Amino acid sequence: MTFSSVSIDRISAKVINDTSQAPPAPPEDTSTMTGLTAVAMTPTENPDTMRLTVSHATFRNFWCFILLFEIINGVVLVVLAYLYLSAPQPDSLVHFLRYGYLFSQAQQFLENYAQSIGVTFAVLAVFFFLNIIELIGFSIYHRRLSFGRVPPVRSTNTSKSLGEIPRWKAVLRFFKNLFEGLLTCYFSFGVRGVHFTAGLFIRESIEISLQTTQALSNSKHLSNLALNQIYGVLIFVNCVSSPILQHIYHDKPVIVRFLCLVVDFVIELWWGTVLPIWMLWPYYREFTDPSDVVANLAPENAAREVEEILILSTQAYVLAVYPFVSALLSLRGMKKLLGYVREERTWKDAVVSFKLPIPVPTRSVVRGQTIVEICGKWCHRLSHLALMAHGVFVLLSSILSSGILQSGGHLPYDCINRLHPWFTQKEACVSRKIDCAAVGIVGNKHELGQILDQFDRPSLSNLQLFNCPALEMPSEAAGFEHLTTIITNNCTIHSWDMDAAVTEANFPSLMTVKIINVTLTDVPIGLGVKEPLASNVEWIAIYQTNAYIFLDLVGDHWKDLVYLYCDDCGLNHIPDAVTHMANLQQITFWDNNITTVPDGTFQLSPDLYSFRLTQDPVTSLPDAVWHCTAWVEVFFIENTLIDAIPSWIGDHAYPSMTLYASGTPYCAAAANNSTAIPAFVSCDAKAAWDTCNLYYSFC
Repeated sequence: MTFSSVSIDRISAKVINDTSQAPPAPPEDTSTMTGLTAVAMTPTENPDTMRLTVSHATFRNFWCFILLFEIINGVVLVVLAYLYLSAPQPDSLVHFLRYGYLFSQAQQFLENYAQSIGVTFAVLAVFFFLNIIELIGFSIYHRRLSFGRVPPVRSTNTSKSLGEIPRWKAVLRFFKNLFEGLLTCYFSFGVRGVHFTAGLFIRESIEISLQTTQALSNSKHLSNLALNQIYGVLIFVNCVSSPILQHIYHDKPVIVRFLCLVVDFVIELWWGTVLPIWMLWPYYREFTDPSDVVANLAPENAAREVEEILILSTQAYVLAVYPFVSALLSLRGMKKLLGYVREERTWKDAVVSFKLPIPVPTRSVVRGQTIVEICGKWCHRLSHLALMAHGVFVLLSSILSSGILQSGGHLPYDCINRLHPWFTQKEACVSRKIDCAAVGIVGNKHELGQILDQFDRPSLSNLQLFNCPALEMPSEAAGFEHLTTIITNNCTIHSWDMDAAVTEANFPSLMTVKIINVTLTDVPIGLGVKEPLASNVEWIAIYQTNAYIFLDLVGDHWKDLVYLYCDDCGLNHIPDAVTHMANLQQITFWDNNITTVPDGTFQLSPDLYSFRLTQDPVTSLPDAVWHCTAWVEVFFIENTLIDAIPSWIGDHAYPSMTLYASGTPYCAAAANNSTAIPAFVSCDAKAAWDTCNLYYSFC
């Protein structure tokens, strides 16, 4: 049991005024204490001082513990700073994730803020390394283990000046007193302050709210069940640890404070370091070894995980930075308490003996203390109950998300990349594949609508429709607010009407539409024919499909496209819609019937880095197209009928631009005549194939 400062002062007064009743001084006990023990302060010491009593071995272990984790956090922050500062470099991990899994909006955020994020991590790393230097430096200076500079006990100067003082001095004194008052108020919530419990509750409330936000988001995006469960366990431990410790050590507040800081620090280490590395590791393996593909997922299926791993919003920035800031505060608090540690129990520590009589307080004091104590105790208990209830709720939600209460069993539609979101009883998947032939349907609106109603809507990002002989795009598809990709493969599309039109109102998150080996029996008016395509749609890929029946009707409705693939679409000319696409970065018209490209057809974007006319019977290209070699990285004209390449291209071509021309009359003539070809031209078919596979889905 410990005494309040009021009780200690009264006991001190009684000991001093009634020396005849003081017990004889016991012999000094110089034996070293083991473990971690709270020390009752003597009346001669400052009541604000709180000290721990530890053995020498425990003291050494704490010193090594703090040094080790200072180093771990510092190294992790240096790595994070390097990752984001090196984001613009093509051989960096962030660059690989950015262009391998993300679309332009997320890419733009990284382009704008990657350097600032990296600087933030670098600054935090500096703080950790300064703490390491302080820890080691003071230990060397004092020739013993030390936790750095010990702050002096703050004292209040109560002296009053005599006579009047100038007005300017009075103003300065006012602001000085105000600053000192605010500083005193701030320190009162610190690890050695009288309001530590309130400060800890505020800090834990902020921390737990951020952790819950991140855990809820991860449950909707990460397929790793174990990782999601660990988030729930961490939040539960964070919620119940403080109430349990305060209950067990209710008479030893200094131990409570120290252990609360230790638990918080361990949780922050898992939250800010261990779990993010766990999330990033599979993608790092793929980055270092391209054959080690993450769970054999297509990029659009793994994109949701990458969006959780990288910092792509202000909220993600706060969630990534806060654990390290909180870890700094926890380590600072632990070092403060350990800085005042004592390793031996002396007679002074035993002056406040529980055998001393306690003066009976007056009636007014009892009444005043009772009111304050009752209010404080109730607030204290309610805050603990709220934290524990929240922890239990989060833990149960996390456990139930594993599917133990899932209703309806597994659906007969392939689930790719299973998720475990909170508060759902449906089977949640990032990607669903509906094989009409396998489930015995033709793919009309009614059949597909009934199937889509069985899916967990917030989870679905990728919808694949296969082998549907009479596909009609259902209006229910428009209800999936997080749907980013629609794929139709080996189908006959009878209708794509306006009730399922690809507009921002119907598909606010849609980015990709792939139409593969499809027969169109009618114009798909919902695909940007009647109304403009949603501006968030960046990629339309059409393969082996009679798309020529509607591409000339698109006009400027596809103007926001970034990637346009139209391979084996039956085109005999470049659609006019291309002239309105000012943001194109990749364009391909492989294996069509295009014979000429009129001058003025293209208003090519300066962001274009890949252009492909492979296997088209085109005989020549206008200068407007050749001029784009000034910024295009790869240019494919293999197996065309082009027999001449302007010589002036070499003078202004992009430094790393390569023009792949294998199978053309130009390369054939160069080979027959043993003529040297320019350095930017490649007649190697294998090199063209390998490069094409790096840029395009189909080559």
